Amino acid sequence: MNYKIFKKFNRSVFVLSSMFLGLVSCYDSGYDEFVAPTGNVNNIQPNTLFTNSTNPDDNLSIVFRSYSTDATSYLWDFGDGNTSTEANPDYTYAEGGLYSVSLTTKSADGLVAEATSLVSPVFVDFDFTIIDSEVTFENLSSGASDLVWSFGDGETLGWNIEDTEEDADFNPVYAYKTAETFVATLTVTNFLGASVSVSKNIEGLVLSTVPDFSFSTKSLTATFTDESILAVSYLWDFGDGNTSTEQSPVHTYAESGSYEVTLTTTNDAGVSKSIVKAVPAGGVEPTFKAIVLNGSFDEFTKNTGDNADAWDMTPNSTVENNDGVKIDSLIKRFGIIRH
Repeated sequence: MNYKIFKKFNRSVFVLSSMFLGLVSCYDSGYDEFVAPTGNVNNIQPNTLFTNSTNPDDNLSIVFRSYSTDATSYLWDFGDGNTSTEANPDYTYAEGGLYSVSLTTKSADGLVAEATSLVSPVFVDFDFTIIDSEVTFENLSSGASDLVWSFGDGETLGWNIEDTEEDADFNPVYAYKTAETFVATLTVTNFLGASVSVSKNIEGLVLSTVPDFSFSTKSLTATFTDESILAVSYLWDFGDGNTSTEQSPVHTYAESGSYEVTLTTTNDAGVSKSIVKAVPAGGVEPTFKAIVLNGSFDEFTKNTGDNADAWDMTPNSTVENNDGVKIDSLIKRFGIIRH
């Protein structure tokens, strides 16, 4: 019996078994090499052999080619519920994934042989929306075992099948630090280890301002301190009808109360953002008066009910309570006075 060598640039390598009853398949990124017997021998099973390769224009489309011998009929099962009786079908999957494909051939003598192989079509694409310098990426891919986002500024994020599609790295939100044009790339690896990438330009970024402030109050006067980022102008609304365009203003309210203060900042690109904080003004701070006649005051705790207050007094010293009553110290240096 003679033998013939077939070579074709594809993604799979198939080698006939020693009895020519089927094949063993493995995945490779190079080319296919096939060894198949030639000639026709009566009353033996057909030798079933096929290859598959991905359509470079559509990664969901697989090109199947049969190199079977002694076969007069074909039945392809693509692993997704669909079949074909063509000798060399081209098939497009509805979505990416891992599928077991089988080819069953029949000889003129009615004998049947079958071969199987795994294929992993993949669909790769993404969309995005831009708000100022923040970009929300939407992953439209299917059939991914792993994926890597490259944002074009040196930063990357990875995702794999052990995560969920609700994971933040599947549909990331990324804030760029400069307003350049970047090339974002999504690289998807299928279940057989082959990778496919798609890239898109990220244009029209505008760096955002981030408003923030702190404040302190004394009686009716509030002192505001600007802590904003990338701000070139300011607009303060003090919540009482008054405003200011100073960076860090001081404002005196007419009466006590809690006021909603709004700071709106604008960057050099004209983009504005606001922040609101509640500012109390004119509140009465609780105080108490302690008079030490002799010795030293150590600790005072104000609670309701029968409270214990610790005092550090020298012998024969006294303290005066809020009612003006003088209290003599106990015999020891440390005493507990209850009121």
